[in-house]
Order: sequence, then structure tokens, then C-alpha cells
Amino acid sequence: MSIEVSSLVKLRYLKKFNVLAGESGFDHEVSSVCLADFELDNNLIPYANGFRRGSFVIASMRENEALSRLKLIDIIKSLDEMNCVGLAFNEKMIKRPAKNVLDYCDKIGFPLLSFDPKDVYLENVIFDIMQAINKSNVSFTLDKEVKYMLEGMMSKDDVENLARTINPMFLKQCTVSYIWAEDDNKTFNPIKVVRNYNEKNGLYEIMPSVVPYRDGIVVIITMNSIEKNKRDATLNDIINSIDNGKRLRVVTSDEHSTFDELDEAFRECACAYLTANIEGKSRLTYEDIGVYKLILPRRNQPESIKFMNKYIGVMNREQLETAISYVRCDGDYDKISEDIICHRNTVRYRMNKLHEIIDPSISEFKFLENLSIAVKLYLASQIK
Repeated sequence: MSIEVSSLVKLRYLKKFNVLAGESGFDHEVSSVCLADFELDNNLIPYANGFRRGSFVIASMRENEALSRLKLIDIIKSLDEMNCVGLAFNEKMIKRPAKNVLDYCDKIGFPLLSFDPKDVYLENVIFDIMQAINKSNVSFTLDKEVKYMLEGMMSKDDVENLARTINPMFLKQCTVSYIWAEDDNKTFNPIKVVRNYNEKNGLYEIMPSVVPYRDGIVVIITMNSIEKNKRDATLNDIINSIDNGKRLRVVTSDEHSTFDELDEAFRECACAYLTANIEGKSRLTYEDIGVYKLILPRRNQPESIKFMNKYIGVMNREQLETAISYVRCDGDYDKISEDIICHRNTVRYRMNKLHEIIDPSISEFKFLENLSIAVKLYLASQIK
């Protein structure tokens, strides 16, 4: 998702910004907006890892000791090196830039803007930009970032930077949900859902972000303090906007700190997704997945695979079908016989036979407990 700088400066709230230099860079594409206060570190630029190609930077530039030692041209050079596409700054903190700064911006095509904080409310400005970006051709996905978060490969700084890149307006606490369609729901179009929702969404005490991911959509809902009734109302509004919520499946993480634990929320949401598919549930929260909290994070570990294969590896198709039904029917033999269409005694015979083949040295209770874990690991391994 992106818009050109030329379109950005025409937005409702950005019309009040003053264009000072760099108009030859108005054809550059803006893919994200970064809000920075320039409380500077040793590398001169804050949140450096959070800026990416296409970032437009808005700086209130509060006065501090570091700022008094820094030249505006050094900020611009650093931002340009990071492939940012423009800077808007608070004119109360910096008077009109020197001629060499303006000439440099014109030379490299780096748009430089200023604003009077009395005339603009930065939250509105940022939301205006985000909405314009979201309305554009929706191509931004979280595939790469989600992969890193699920694998636990991101530092806390990277997690914060990612959160601010997705939405600079995020509030302190978050939950992550994933919405996808039942197999027969051909009307579900994640990109269309995202575009339609972002067009009507406004500023609230709840700040949601809706992003396409694989065959569904990720919904990140943030609040300064999570209130479940308000969170659920927002989520239900999104669900009901999609074909009146028909044939949709939804899973949700626990509450977490947005800028420290967004990755953990994603991992919980992924565990809830796997559990919903294993159990055949259409609505599920991480809070309610039980023993899967322990099983799923270790499903790809060598010892887990070895444990699973000890049970699953010796089964034929009929035995595997029975074992899976045993797990999904919570061990209720009447439900199992109905599920796989055979007599209750046949089910019991098959289960006893598995006990005899796999591990007759342990009790029936222990065997069934181990079998359930192995089957759950197997079913999780089948979900991509």
C-alpha cells in the first residue's frame, strides 16, 4: 500500500503544512508514516530500525540537549540514507531552515515540510495518511514479519518498531485476532474486507488495524486498557461487516503490551488457530485452549516428533481415523461410533488393539493420555 507524496500533501489535515523544499521528490511513494520526537540516541536518529523505505516522518522535535547539538541537515541526510521520503517538523522548535538545508533538499528531491502545532492535531494527520495508504491498492501483508514473530526471532526493539510501522497510532494494550472463512465460503475476500473496513474506520478510544494475511485477515485491536466488552464489540463489528458474519472462523489472543509483546500475542493467536482447526471450532480464544498451550509451542521439537511417531507411525488408516475421532469426541465412545459409523464395541476393540500394539506395559489411562497428545501433535503438523 502506498501513495505519492504529491497526494499526501493534498490530504485534509496536511493541507495546513507548509512545503519548504524538495518538491522534485513529490513522486516518491509513501508506504508508512512514522511519528518521532527526535529524542536522540548516539546514532542521531531515533527508532532507526523502525524507519523503512517509503517512510514519511513527522517530528514534533521536542527541545532537548541532543537537539541543540544537532543540525537539521544531518537529520535529513540520515533519513535519506534510510530511504525515507520526507520530513515534516514542528516550526516552533526550529525556525525557517537555512538556505543550505533547503538547497540540499531541492538537490536530492527530499520533501521538507513544517507545521504549526496550534493548527494541526497530529493524531488526525497520522490517521489521515494511514487511511489514504490503506485505501490504495492493498498489497501490504505481514507475511515476513509474522514469520519472525512466530519463530521468536525478533528483539523487543524490533517488536516495537514493527508495531509503530503497522500503525503509529497504536495504544498501549493489544489483542490479536485472526479471521478466516469456512472452506465453502467463496465470497470471503481478505483484501476487499481490509479496504472496505479501512475506508469507514475512524478515530476512537479503540484503535484497530486490519491487515490481510494469507487466506484471512489479522485484526490488531489496541486500547490504553483492554476492556473486553468494547474489544469484542469492535471485533464483532468487523466480523459482521463480512457477509453478516456467516461461515467465518475467529481466534483471539490474550491481552498484551502492544510495544513489548505484540509478537507474543501473535504466537498465542497462532496456537488458538491450530487448536481451532484440530478441534473443529469456529470461535476460540487462547485462554480456552487448555493443554494445547503446552503442546503446540513444542510441536516441531525433535523429541515431540519422536513421541508422535511412536504412536502415529504404527497405525493403519482405519486406526488413525479412530484415534483422531477419539480426540475430537473427547473419548466418548458413543460419539466416536457415530462419527466414524461403526459399532461402539468396534471402537473399543480398535482402541484396545492400539494399546496392545504400541505400549502394553503402561495403564490404559496413561496410554490414552499419551495417545491424545500424539494425535494432537499429528493434527497440528497437518495444518499449514
